[in-house]
Amino acid sequence: MTKVRQVVIPRRPGYRHDGVECAIRMDGSTPAFEFLMKLRSEAWPDGVVQLVNPNLAPKRHYYVFISRLRHLAETGLPADPKAINALLDGLWEVKAVKLRIPFFDLDEKGNLVKKGKNKDRHLVDPEGNNTYWEYPKFEKKLILTHGFPKPGGKTPPPEIELAKLIRDEDLQND
Repeated sequence: MTKVRQVVIPRRPGYRHDGVECAIRMDGSTPAFEFLMKLRSEAWPDGVVQLVNPNLAPKRHYYVFISRLRHLAETGLPADPKAINALLDGLWEVKAVKLRIPFFDLDEKGNLVKKGKNKDRHLVDPEGNNTYWEYPKFEKKLILTHGFPKPGGKTPPPEIELAKLIRDEDLQND
């Protein structure tokens, strides 16, 4: 049986991307989709309300995520260098204020492509005129794992481990 992921941003004719989808766990749940739909329905996910300005609507955060993910999918690069962070093991996170959604990318054959930040500017930007030289060009398909609040500092290791687990479950589900 072929798995069907929840699509957050569908493929658009004339654009480079194949869409932004949500990973599926072995139990059939889609944590990233559930997180985004909670924001879209004007509800704060558990543990979030004390971290954000209560005057900002949850739906606003939803649209920030969608805008940033659409740009990333359509161009392969972040709209703003501060909009994403490299995590570990080919995982990245997209940010909206104090909320995060980890993601990974797949090539056109559906294979995982583990990328980290570029370290040597001279190798990727010899002319020195690319603001985004640290960021790899992401593949055409982005897969979201889950969402979580981030109070500050580094991403908590349990959230990275959960993202890796969800990614591995999703990839085994094929």
